[in-house]
Amino acid sequence: MPVLFSIDLEPQEADLRIDGDLDLAAQERLRSHLGHLRDRTAGEIRIDLANVGFIDCTCLRVLEELRLDLVAAGRSLHLTSAQPSFRLISALAGYDELSRMTTPRLVLVHPRRRMPRPPYRNEAVPSSQPR
Repeated sequence: MPVLFSIDLEPQEADLRIDGDLDLAAQERLRSHLGHLRDRTAGEIRIDLANVGFIDCTCLRVLEELRLDLVAAGRSLHLTSAQPSFRLISALAGYDELSRMTTPRLVLVHPRRRMPRPPYRNEAVPSSQPR
C-alpha cells in the first residue's frame, strides 16, 4: 500500500498526516516532506500517526533526526495518535524519546456495567426458640 502524506502548512506551525506503512521504500519521501515542513515553518510540527500501521527503523531514524534538529532550534515536534505498535517498536529500537512523546491513539471503550451490590443487612436473624 503506498503511503500518503497530507500537509497543512502555516507560518508558525505545520501538520502532517501520514496514511500507510513507513518502511524503507517510504524513507526518502518522509525525509523530503519533513525537511519541507522544517524549512517552511518557524514553530512546532505535529505529525498524526493514527493511520500508520507499521514503521521500520529507517523511518524512526528520520523522525529522530527531525526531533533533534527542532530541539536544537528551540522548536518542538508532537507525534499524535500513535498506535501501540509504534510506541513498542520505537522503544525496542532505542528511540525512547520518540516513544515517550507520542500521544496514544484514543480508543473509546464502553465501561463494564456492573450489577449493584445488594445492601448489607444488619438485621438480626430471628430465633426460632422462645427465650
